[in-house]
Amino acid sequence: MEFFSKLSVKEKKGLYIAVLIISIAAFDRLIISPIASSFRKLNHDIKTDEKRLVLGLRNLNQKDAVLAEYQKYEKNIRKTESDEEEVSKTLDEIEGLARKAHVSMIDVKTRSPQQVDFYTEYTMDLEIQGDPESIANFLYQINTSPLLLRTTRVRFGSQEKDSKGVKASIVVTRILL
Repeated sequence: MEFFSKLSVKEKKGLYIAVLIISIAAFDRLIISPIASSFRKLNHDIKTDEKRLVLGLRNLNQKDAVLAEYQKYEKNIRKTESDEEEVSKTLDEIEGLARKAHVSMIDVKTRSPQQVDFYTEYTMDLEIQGDPESIANFLYQINTSPLLLRTTRVRFGSQEKDSKGVKASIVVTRILL
């Protein structure tokens, strides 16, 4: 107290102002800043959750359309028969598509089915020949088949020097759940 009583009026005012400024700074750092940062974090979390909710609502609104589309293909992707019967069914489909596209099948080799995670992959190696347009049509028909077939590799080669036809080696896969 003795120190305070020795100060002049100007010095006392300066000391009050300094103590006030230090108190305000301490109040800001200790109370206001943590509250403000928690509000910023909450606002960020709310915006993130709102975006997630909008995406979830969009997916929920499309649920019926997706289920209807899935049910159209479900019978073609569910394994209902033995592996041999599924391979036979797939080969029948491929042969039908080849006839429809006017492509000759020279050789067909089936690989053993492979179990991968939750699905089974059936792979067939095909040797075909025909004119380029017919082969392109055949590849298109395979990739748009209702059995959901996919060509994973295609190699082209020529038949004879005088022939206009083309030979192709194709790997076709089918996936069943």
